Amino acid sequence: MVQTMSVLEFNIEDALVEVAKRGAETIGISLPTGLKRRIFDFVHPFEEIGCKVVVSGKPCHGGCDIDVELLERVDVLVHVGHSKVVPVENVIYIEPRSNVDVKGCVEESVKHLKGSRIALTTILQYVHKIDEVVSILKNKGFELLVSSGDTRISHKGQVLGCNFSAVDKACDEVLYVGEGGFHPLGIALATGKRVVVADPYFGVRVIDTQETEKLIRKRYGMIWKSMDAETFGIIHCTKVGQTRPKVVNHIHNLCERYGKKCIVI
Repeated sequence: MVQTMSVLEFNIEDALVEVAKRGAETIGISLPTGLKRRIFDFVHPFEEIGCKVVVSGKPCHGGCDIDVELLERVDVLVHVGHSKVVPVENVIYIEPRSNVDVKGCVEESVKHLKGSRIALTTILQYVHKIDEVVSILKNKGFELLVSSGDTRISHKGQVLGCNFSAVDKACDEVLYVGEGGFHPLGIALATGKRVVVADPYFGVRVIDTQETEKLIRKRYGMIWKSMDAETFGIIHCTKVGQTRPKVVNHIHNLCERYGKKCIVI
């Protein structure tokens, strides 16, 4: 069963098979806010195989954002809309796939590519189009670098908002296929490379060093402004895929070393 919602498709069948194989009777479903209006499209298939379904009411902002409280109350948690970031037992993922045609914007992006070695990156809903993009660019004479990334990355070429390890830094520049500016700006900041964005909705644009330097200067300005502060709050996220206790302790120790008061929030 492939559930199609406008431009996104979800393969629910594999999740149904896995739930049945595990003998799960009560399952939880967690979705990002944008999909909650279509919650019954995900609930009904599991009810039809005899499962009791509990839906998470919490916001969900990525594969790192697992509703562990709900997970403790169900046999299996079905996490919709993201890929696995951290290993958590009894979590099944239903990944999205976009049916939007990217050929036009990729061919348009060729006019903006200056190098010959191109690192190809994308977000989860377009990972199945990687081979198509590679074929288009190879026919144009480019060398494509598609890397696997670290253990938090599920697919070759995939980037997350917090992880750009799949970007091969041996490239001349980066081609990002997908919508939005958050991910490609992160790539540019993390790698220092020029990024060409092939957006199937809004066309092609380029993120160069001028744009990243502007953001970096703004960040340093905020850091400089904070240097006169005497007290600091350190926000520690406790979500299973986001918690960084060692980093929190390091920052806490730095504050104490320089005579600053701090509190962990």
